[in-house]
Amino acid sequence: MAEALSDLQSALPVDPVLTDDGLWIDPETGEVVGEADGTPAELDEQGVEAALRRILRVRTRLRTAAVAREGAAAQCDDILQRAMDEARQSPEYLEAAALAAQAQRVAEKAAKANDWLTAAYLPMVAADARQRLKGKARSFDYLTGRVSFRTQPERWLVTDEPAACEWLEKNGQAQAVKKAVAKSELAKIKDALAFDDPDGIEYVPPSETVEIKFPEVSQ
Repeated sequence: MAEALSDLQSALPVDPVLTDDGLWIDPETGEVVGEADGTPAELDEQGVEAALRRILRVRTRLRTAAVAREGAAAQCDDILQRAMDEARQSPEYLEAAALAAQAQRVAEKAAKANDWLTAAYLPMVAADARQRLKGKARSFDYLTGRVSFRTQPERWLVTDEPAACEWLEKNGQAQAVKKAVAKSELAKIKDALAFDDPDGIEYVPPSETVEIKFPEVSQ
């Protein structure tokens, strides 16, 4: 690594030196490469050869640097991969990986059980809890948990923004269109929406959700 870095640094271009008489000199070759104001030196036949040689030398250094950069990056990737492979064999990693796999199996099994129990028993639990509600109460507390009912009002769902905007503007409901469809305005024009089949807007009827949770524990 140290040898490669040394080779790379030796390939770096050397900046020209400004002399007292206002000429830029290549310190490696002693050639005049330009004047103080940045004007390149006038080239005779030998100067052309020198300029060409300088350009090719810099391009060679550029290629050398690019190869060194790619090699160093590949070496970094290799070192990182070896470190990761070694880490995967460590007792700490193997223990954590085993725990993660076990937790995944438990989660998958619990998800299946939850889906089955919810489909099989929640409708019956909800029906029983609904019969026990008193007055305006929307929840009932059993010894083992609380069953709550939440009503979602009807709403209009925008499924295609451009089509909805075009339909609203054509049907005299431009107030519902700003830069996009103003969702808050749709409820105000629900009669107009219900009378027709608006493009890009879907009616979602009222619905009720049932939530269950463990009973609250008094402090």
